[in-house]
Amino acid sequence: MVILLGRPCDRRSGIISPPVCIKRHVRISPARPQGRYDPISNRKMMDQSFIFTIFEGLPRQGPGDDRCTKKAFERTGVKADANILDIGCGSGMQTIALAGLCRECRITAVDIYQPFLDVLNERAAKRNLLSRINIVPASMDELPFEKETFDLIWAEGSIFIIGIGNGISQWKNYLKPGGKIAFTDVVWFSKTPHPGNV
Repeated sequence: MVILLGRPCDRRSGIISPPVCIKRHVRISPARPQGRYDPISNRKMMDQSFIFTIFEGLPRQGPGDDRCTKKAFERTGVKADANILDIGCGSGMQTIALAGLCRECRITAVDIYQPFLDVLNERAAKRNLLSRINIVPASMDELPFEKETFDLIWAEGSIFIIGIGNGISQWKNYLKPGGKIAFTDVVWFSKTPHPGNV
C-alpha cells in the first residue's frame, strides 16, 4: 500500500492550496533512470548544489506540516514499535514529528546533504531523541541497508528526486513483509481546480 499526501496546485498561478491526504493502492511500473552518469563508475549522479541552495535554512524542505505528517502517519497503521526509514529527511522536521507520534518507534533518517543532517542532529539532541533516531548520510538511490529491514518507509517531499516509480521499485526491497511506503509531493488533481481550492 502507498499512502500519498499532496497539495493540490493550480498550474497557471502556481498557488498551492491546503494539504489533502489520500490513501490509495497504487500500481506503478518502474520508470527509466533519471539524472547524469559518472563516466568512470557508470553510476547515476545527482546535481546537488541547486537543490540544496534553495532549501538550506528552511525549517522544512518539502510540502506539508506536522499536522499533515500526523494525519498521514495515522493512516499507515504501523505497529507501536515500528522500524521506520525516513528517506530524504532534510533537516528532519518530519523525523522529529514521527518520533513524537510513535514514541516506541526507531527511526533511521537518511539524507545526502550533511548540513541538513547536522541540523537534524541538533534538533534530536535538544529533544533527547538521539537514542531513537539514527542519522545516516546516504543517497536515496544507494541505501546501505539490508533487505526487509523496515516496517515503514517515509519520504516526505523527496521521492521526486529519483521519480515515484524508481523510488517505489528500489525502496520496496527494504520493507519487511507487510511493510508500507508513505510519500508526499506537490500534485495537481485537476486541470481546472475549483477556484475555492486555489
